[in-house]
Amino acid sequence: MFKLNEIMEMLNIPERTIRRHIKLGLLKGEKIAGTWRFSEDDLNNYFSNALVQQTQTHVKFNEIFDYLNGISKYENEMVIIKQMSKLTLTKSKELSKYVSDFSDPFYFFLDNKLGKSIITFRGSEKSAIALIHKINSWTV
Repeated sequence: MFKLNEIMEMLNIPERTIRRHIKLGLLKGEKIAGTWRFSEDDLNNYFSNALVQQTQTHVKFNEIFDYLNGISKYENEMVIIKQMSKLTLTKSKELSKYVSDFSDPFYFFLDNKLGKSIITFRGSEKSAIALIHKINSWTV
């Protein structure tokens, strides 16, 4: 079971957005002792929702577009896009948690399509290199 804050970290979206998605029925879960919990099936259904995918794709394209056009908010950044074999939900959660510990501002999005995982990241060179090393440690 996953908690609300873990979903926030995985998707890099604010709590109010997730709560709105719960209210709208886009994300289903259950409250246990006053805390939202989500099963792997709940998350898979949420990630497959067309509205959620469209919203996340729009944010991802804006991040890349801003970077390519030199209008990103931050200086000295890198953008990486990596396609790899589909990560399990546990690995996705681990990677999202790893990235959430970065101290500098960043954008991170993990998308699963057609049996593959596509990772989009914008952040400092140091963070980008750390992320690549983390991902490569699973594939070596």
